Amino acid sequence: MKTSRLGRPASAAGIFAVTVFAASGPTLAQVGVDGLRLVGRNLDQYAHVMSFQVVGDYAYASVGFGRPGLETYDISDPADPVRVSTQGGASWRASVSEHALFSYRHLDGVEAYDISSGIPVLLDAYDPLQARTSYEGGVRVGDSLYVASHQIGIEILHIREGGFPDSSVSAGRPWGVDSRTGDARAGNGRVNDGRVDGAPADGARAGEAQVAGRTRVGPRMSLSYGGRIGLTSNAAWDIEASGGYLFVANGRFGLEVVRLSGTPAPVATLPLPGLANDIVISGATAILALGPDGVATVDIADPNHPLLLDIHSTLGNAFSMGLVGDRLAVGAYPYLEEYDVSDPRSILRTGWDQARVYAMGAGAGVNSAGDTVYVVADWEGMAVYLPEDDPGSDIEIVPTHLDFGAVTTPRDTTVEVRNTGSGTLHVDFITTPIGFSASPTDFMVPPGGVQHVTVTATGAPSVQGKIHYFSNDPDEFARDQIFSTQFVYQNNTTFPQAGSPAPFFQLRGTDGNFHWLTRYLGKVVYLEFGANW
Repeated sequence: MKTSRLGRPASAAGIFAVTVFAASGPTLAQVGVDGLRLVGRNLDQYAHVMSFQVVGDYAYASVGFGRPGLETYDISDPADPVRVSTQGGASWRASVSEHALFSYRHLDGVEAYDISSGIPVLLDAYDPLQARTSYEGGVRVGDSLYVASHQIGIEILHIREGGFPDSSVSAGRPWGVDSRTGDARAGNGRVNDGRVDGAPADGARAGEAQVAGRTRVGPRMSLSYGGRIGLTSNAAWDIEASGGYLFVANGRFGLEVVRLSGTPAPVATLPLPGLANDIVISGATAILALGPDGVATVDIADPNHPLLLDIHSTLGNAFSMGLVGDRLAVGAYPYLEEYDVSDPRSILRTGWDQARVYAMGAGAGVNSAGDTVYVVADWEGMAVYLPEDDPGSDIEIVPTHLDFGAVTTPRDTTVEVRNTGSGTLHVDFITTPIGFSASPTDFMVPPGGVQHVTVTATGAPSVQGKIHYFSNDPDEFARDQIFSTQFVYQNNTTFPQAGSPAPFFQLRGTDGNFHWLTRYLGKVVYLEFGANW
């Protein structure tokens, strides 16, 4: 079920494409056994994870809103990921160079951490000279950190490193991790083996007692401004480096290549569809996430003449990626997807999961046990997957949202209940809000199969509710059954219905002036929404 599209023009500006599921029928995705097995979750995180970096037994999550913005998870046991640290400000993305992790804090600069012990130790923080400069990602080359600055192109930060002559606190900052309650785990060798000090209190996990203020002997680092590189169009989201060149995921302008030798300068651009927002490099191939337009492979053997090789549509909105060998993990909201990019001219989807945590931030790596792990998260926590089939059943519901709009007489729509596992799925019963019904409510689905369920809206008053599917999928468990839930709406006055008068609003335009909808009565008004996250 592969689809490739080459040579499409770049789409309009924006952060996400919004798909509205009408009640006339399901939006089809992929049917079959999905090739990914959910092995562990940690639901302590309830924030907006934008991306992951996986380094050995640790996964570092960049949380895009609020504080703390950098979360660290011990994934040495993929079935039981443990959050061991939270710190720093809101982070859009992170990059790793040897034992240093750089957290790009969007509007608040860059934080540098030492991760040689696993737990990040803050070394230095840099605030941008230009107010409201958006730092989206970056890469280190030698003693320079090249930062994707969404408004001004690429900002260069100089890195200065040195050791401590005594037992001073690293860069004058305390070393600390958060504390929280949970089952005691003393002596398991995972979070109480010297990486984090402190004995657990009753009901607290080992290694998670508060230790703020402890000193640690180690490296230090300082960041200072070193200049900027203007791009042809300044919309940089992320950067990778290879062979003396920078390769920039440049938003709606596609790929841009910058030569570092001599006076750094752009040398090539490659228009791409969608929104180029993440990039990884494997040999002579650059791989880009294009938001609603999928993933692309580009031949960069000659950096001055990048060549588009293939584009593969994703089931969701491709935002964050991780690469292990020839296997690419993509956080394609709301799916986690896996691709084989061993032949960059023919991208092959090899796995997917209608992610239990609304996959957006994603990363991939190999832990100390030799397991290839994929880590994903968004609002509902984080999850760890292995690239293999589920041994049991695995329920997927398509679409995840039903909006019937205005209902005056009963209306039907068809929902697909899929089994993407390798065992038989048994749905025991389905519950619906008042004003809805479903049929059938008790059925079995073979591996890779699908059961069509008719959902009927009866014309009741305004409803915003949930349809729950109770099954033998071992990954589905109680907590309002959020992972087996379909959201449903009818006669919903929260949003305007088709044909109804538009609600009044006022907006500040790109001209700096306010505009009122009432001033445009009788005229066609086109609105394009972006974001300044």
